[in-house]
Amino acid sequence: MRTIKRVRAVYFSPTGTTRKVVATVAKHIARALNATRGEYDFTLPEARTAPLVFANDELVVFGTPVYAGRVPNVLLPSQRCTCRHAKNVWVCHWVLDNGLHHTAAEG
Repeated sequence: MRTIKRVRAVYFSPTGTTRKVVATVAKHIARALNATRGEYDFTLPEARTAPLVFANDELVVFGTPVYAGRVPNVLLPSQRCTCRHAKNVWVCHWVLDNGLHHTAAEG
């Protein structure tokens, strides 16, 4: 069984709401696992230029907002290319609006 030593809150949060939710989830998971915790905010374009690299002993809590049922268009192309990971455990969270949120996980 793998030991999680660090929990990373990784988020795109233009208004700060997604940051609050993802950071809170990561905090509670880290506390339950007795792990350290870190955050990475890739809201600004310059934060999306270098690859995100995660270690095998990290759990990633990844969050983005959803607008009109979709993850923001500005985000998807860069994240498809810049997330690098070993066999990590991921917790994905979308902060939903009142739109057609069921399509966010499909796109």
